[in-house]
Amino acid sequence: KNFAPRIGLAWDPTGSGKTSIRAGGGVFYDQINAGSFVFALLSSPPFSVVGNIRGRGIAQFPDAFFTQQQILAGTPNIEGFQYHAKQPTVYKYSSDIQRQITPNTSVDVGFSGTRGVHLQRVVIMNSGVSTLVNGRLFIPCSSAACTSANFIDPAFGRIRPRLTDVVSTYYALRVT
Repeated sequence: KNFAPRIGLAWDPTGSGKTSIRAGGGVFYDQINAGSFVFALLSSPPFSVVGNIRGRGIAQFPDAFFTQQQILAGTPNIEGFQYHAKQPTVYKYSSDIQRQITPNTSVDVGFSGTRGVHLQRVVIMNSGVSTLVNGRLFIPCSSAACTSANFIDPAFGRIRPRLTDVVSTYYALRVT
């Protein structure tokens, strides 16, 4: 399924060996490793619930697990993955014109382009509630420092699905 052709050519238009025109391109694939799926599965309920005692009282160790269940309650984190994840793909292409000026000097002018489609990203869906501070949007705490009461949905902790909907474009002019 992952047919990844590459093509390139080089041509000396004068036949003197002093000028070279080169071009090439190819299709490249990134793998969606099994680790992303395993992490998403094992970091979500019922396999994982993150306990957080900040802001809920003081735990009396060593027997808090048995005597203070109400302050040791956890919130579930959800690490999802897109149902029909697309294969991340990158299209790369370039062209160059190179000319020898002196026996030890040459000039090269080239163009490079890259187009990525179906790239992966992680979406933070249950962040802290934002407020306006000095005209700028501010999220006062991260999930590690907040209690679940600070989240948009306090019944859950971190919700981070992985999606394959990102595109990228890169162009460069090279002169050497």
